Amino acid sequence: MVYTRAGKTYGKYDEKTKILIKDHLTNKHLLWSMGGVPALDKQMYDECPEIKQIVCKTSQGTYIIQGEIFDTMKTEIDYGYGKQYAVPLEFWDVS
Repeated sequence: MVYTRAGKTYGKYDEKTKILIKDHLTNKHLLWSMGGVPALDKQMYDECPEIKQIVCKTSQGTYIIQGEIFDTMKTEIDYGYGKQYAVPLEFWDVS
């Protein structure tokens, strides 16, 4: 399990496959200013070892992005919920 600064469960990180899974996001957890994308907690992301893939399961569908693309395209944001990283929708595979 991966935890936020406040100690809440953030998601699951598989050290073997290097996949980060963030489950059960609702519409209010999506960043609509960038097209409705999931944002990732900066501190949590920076503390994870190499991430090869990110999978976010939401009420809108499943969002998948390769870690290398996320690292290259991420933007740091802070809208009052702590520092986060986000990547524009066009870089995510959504199903």
